[in-house]
Amino acid sequence: MMPLVLVILNYAGSDLDEASRKIDEGKMIINEYARKHNLNIFDGLELRNSTRQKMLQSEINNISGVLSSSMKLFCE
Repeated sequence: MMPLVLVILNYAGSDLDEASRKIDEGKMIINEYARKHNLNIFDGLELRNSTRQKMLQSEINNISGVLSSSMKLFCE
């Protein structure tokens, strides 16, 4: 999340209201994705079997794709 915040702050320049709005939009996108795919920061990989770990790794890869596409939206 931190790199996304830095990109937004850089994009917004000195307009803190715009930066705050964009950061909130980014949080909403990430939370919506996590809710849609039933992701949880407390979902420990060490407690899952190997099949679950592979599925979780593919979800992590999907999240990075969502982040890159959301950063494109903020830069436009």
